[in-house]
Amino acid sequence: MSRLRNHLRPVFGDRAIDRIGPADIHRWQTQLAAATGHATVQQCRSLLLRIFQYAIDEGALDANPVRKVAVQKRRADPEEVFGQARRRALTPEEAGQLLARFPLFWWDHVLTLLGTGLRFGELAGLRRRRVRLDRTPPVVQVVDIRYQAGRFGSGFKPRPKSDAGIREIPLAPEVVAAIRRQLPPGTDLDDLVFTGPGGGVVARGTRTVLSRHNFRRTYHSALTKLADPATQLRPTAARVLKTLRADGPETANELVSTLARQGRAIRPTTIQTALGELAATGLEAADGRGPARRWSRLGAGHHSSLPAIRSWMRSTSAAPMTSGTPSRPGWRTPASRPE
Repeated sequence: MSRLRNHLRPVFGDRAIDRIGPADIHRWQTQLAAATGHATVQQCRSLLLRIFQYAIDEGALDANPVRKVAVQKRRADPEEVFGQARRRALTPEEAGQLLARFPLFWWDHVLTLLGTGLRFGELAGLRRRRVRLDRTPPVVQVVDIRYQAGRFGSGFKPRPKSDAGIREIPLAPEVVAAIRRQLPPGTDLDDLVFTGPGGGVVARGTRTVLSRHNFRRTYHSALTKLADPATQLRPTAARVLKTLRADGPETANELVSTLARQGRAIRPTTIQTALGELAATGLEAADGRGPARRWSRLGAGHHSSLPAIRSWMRSTSAAPMTSGTPSRPGWRTPASRPE
């Protein structure tokens, strides 16, 4: 376990267990709280408590020193106290903005993540036998987990880390439709529901095991498109926008001359089409009408949905669950909320 390896063994690994007292544990707990979050402190403390309890059961100790050290209270978050905490859930509009920037292959995956609050490992490990679309309301049963632990290997676990992770999640109609589209052919109950796009060492279109790293790259690409719509422009429109950013406002005729000096000439009708594309995306605006009107670029800025979307993506990482209900604050329709 990473917490045992990183936070317990470096401090207590070389010491005799009967030589560790409450003062040592209090000092360790204080130093750990200064370097990590409250959740990590609580999890490490729980692990240490179990280690000492095992020593007591084996007759090596008479009392558990961890119980003599007070549990640290979580410090108040000023943003929550004043009701200004950053929102982690996405509105349907923000979810649509994010979804539109993903390749079409990933739409069903993202819809299911948003509509259920599943962790990515839970989505990647979902088997056909855990999808119960015949029930009212339809549900998915979260049991199998896909893990990727770098040099420690990857694969599937038959159950979550805690019993609270085993749960049923009711599905909205949009999510039911997305899952139906992803169900593999055949009747093998162990088939994965959501798979990767293939490519690379296997033929594109082959159902491959989902990779967290591949999905993260795709997500960051979608986020870049959301932050700057210019990344989605066709080549001519992108070239016109680059010229306006460098040289300032110009008329369409001036753009023809400028682009001809810079390289390949572009016909006036093509430039007008590109200007219309830029205006439609809100990247350019004209100061009047007619041939003399001058076009200027507008600042791309940051999309208003970015903070909430970034927060939602961080929440799909494998954090501990504390209840039997979905802990991921993704977008949901009213029909997907449990009664």
